[in-house]
Amino acid sequence: METTNTGFKYRVTKSGWVLIFSAVIIIGLLIYLAIQNFGNAGGLSKNKASWQAIFLTNNQTYFGQVISENSDSVVIKNIYYLQDMVNLHQGAEQIPKDFPLIKLGNEVHGPYDEMRINRQHILFVEDLTDDAKIVEAINKYENTKK
Repeated sequence: METTNTGFKYRVTKSGWVLIFSAVIIIGLLIYLAIQNFGNAGGLSKNKASWQAIFLTNNQTYFGQVISENSDSVVIKNIYYLQDMVNLHQGAEQIPKDFPLIKLGNEVHGPYDEMRINRQHILFVEDLTDDAKIVEAINKYENTKK
């Protein structure tokens, strides 16, 4: 009894392997980018306000601009904070007129004006309106630095 081989045998050439390897790399990169975009879809700033207030679990609040975020951390720049604890959820008329707003970077340890915040320490984030008292104070500070 004689058996015949009806299946096809393919030999992959060197250029074929290069093509397969390139396709795998491209597909992997596309999957990675899709996951990154999906992770940012539930991001902090839905309306892309220029300034955010980031409230932390240690009762500190930072005001800045979110430049990137992922599932582990949020990166902000142009960072400001209040020197004294001020209840930010009280009426604007109850906050002192000249509240002590501090620009990050002037501290003794000389940090860069960028901060990576672990998401586990973020209570919530608020987008700030352009006419918010904090934003007005930031604009005033930045205009005096020019």
